[in-house]
Amino acid sequence: FIEILRGLWTQERVSYAGEFYRLDNAQLLLKPATPAPPELFSVSTSDRGRDFVASACDWWFVELPRSDDPAEALREIERHIGDMRARAARIGRTLRFALNPFLALGEDDRDAYETTLKQIYRFDPERAEVRMAPATRAGCIGTPAKVRAQVGRFADMGVELLLLKIIPTVENLRRIGAEIVNH
Repeated sequence: FIEILRGLWTQERVSYAGEFYRLDNAQLLLKPATPAPPELFSVSTSDRGRDFVASACDWWFVELPRSDDPAEALREIERHIGDMRARAARIGRTLRFALNPFLALGEDDRDAYETTLKQIYRFDPERAEVRMAPATRAGCIGTPAKVRAQVGRFADMGVELLLLKIIPTVENLRRIGAEIVNH
């Protein structure tokens, strides 16, 4: 499918005969607006899925850590990135890396976590901790200084994109903008 999609994005006409798809002189009349085709993002934790991402995608969303220990969580992220770099390198490719952590600011870690958890319970009381827990292990919950330092560590590891989970209030967005993004 991805081979067909990229062909339709970059060529005037595409023919393809495979196990699941068959195209004969197909056209995509509305092409991407940029000369380079859109980049493909994916996430996978299985070996087969990771091999697919390494061979066919441009970006990989790094698997969130399972450890509650911040130092071990960082080591997990580093191992995951190292594994994907190696998989891509074996086939002559490179990948870019993204991460999807939960970002919450507070006077300290506990304040940030508890304030955020209360907000989440307001919107999704049945699954709040299950939905939030994996994304909180990336270490972006706490004081603005701590979160900025963590974002710097991610950049040092090669993470180029953070797709943040946040509490989407105007006040929270302004605070994140002022104390993290524009700091």
